[in-house]
Amino acid sequence: WTADRCTFHWNFEVNEVAHILEARIIVTDEAGGRYEYAAGDVAFSPKGARTTWQVVEPLKKLFVDS
Repeated sequence: WTADRCTFHWNFEVNEVAHILEARIIVTDEAGGRYEYAAGDVAFSPKGARTTWQVVEPLKKLFVDS
């Protein structure tokens, strides 16, 4: 999955594990938690998470939903 520089909202309908292949991103959750990810990082987003993504450098990720 890829995305160019942008900011968007995403609500997870399933659990997701993502391996960040390329990027620098900042993900903020509705509780105010702020998470920064870059190439090589692995991220987990639980079902029901409501997030805002800021793609600082173009994103390429591989993900598995469950």
